[in-house]
Amino acid sequence: MDNRKPIQVSNDMNVLIAIDSFKGSLTSLEAGRAAAEGIKRVFPNAVTEIRPVADGGEGTADALTEGLGGTVEKAEVTGPSGKKVTARYGILPDGTAVIEMAAASGLTLIPASERDPMHTTSFGTGELIRSAIEKGCRRFIIGIGGSATNDGGIGCLQALGFGMLDENGRQVSFGASGLAQLHDIDMSGVMPQLKECTFNIAGDVKNPLCGEKGCSKVFARQKGADDAMIEKFRSGRCKKCGYRHYRRRLSRRSDCHGKSSRRYRRHSKEVRQTRHRHKRHCRQRR
Repeated sequence: MDNRKPIQVSNDMNVLIAIDSFKGSLTSLEAGRAAAEGIKRVFPNAVTEIRPVADGGEGTADALTEGLGGTVEKAEVTGPSGKKVTARYGILPDGTAVIEMAAASGLTLIPASERDPMHTTSFGTGELIRSAIEKGCRRFIIGIGGSATNDGGIGCLQALGFGMLDENGRQVSFGASGLAQLHDIDMSGVMPQLKECTFNIAGDVKNPLCGEKGCSKVFARQKGADDAMIEKFRSGRCKKCGYRHYRRRLSRRSDCHGKSSRRYRRHSKEVRQTRHRHKRHCRQRR
């Protein structure tokens, strides 16, 4: 027999409601309002306060913009499948732009049957960044959750003026298939304002780019990838221009003028010195 006494709840109470969004169903605010309505039915005198929350995925821009008193902007951009979509982003009172990949390149923008990370693109996210730069923003918070893409960000960079070129000097295709075609990066057309910008990434995971716990291995399946695609992404077999090649080229060309960074040159020198020491050690052992 249960001898526990029922909990006595005062009809006059304050309730703080902070609920994350339900992907593809309810935003944080919509979920909070539904909860507030239910509370009011049982406790009519209760005082409810709704605070939007997000984890870097769907609803991040709305949560931060409304919570901090910013303004909402809209832009027509390229969706993950290449079709035009209208996406929202926020500008905070201090001029910081809050952009989420889910709004321009998100899973909810494409039916499950059409999801294919070999062809879905992050181009629209870059177009949102470009729109915010044109409105004077130089500080960014980018929510990276809920995306439908696995293109390594090349689509986003293309929208900002980077030439992601194949062996024939043409722009590569959208999606991970374009990453496989990548041979060179042309920075001559990059937005000049980009070098004035700073970016902070909002997310709730710490997966590395590659490996058993890499982003492709863990998240590509929800974007529509099959086992063969995942293995291709994970092993980096995309010709000589896989993620490692792409990452190396970006690290070498860290400024907007295509010059190798001082940090990279110093690192390269250290690597060469280490190799020489190793060779000398092997010769001595012989």
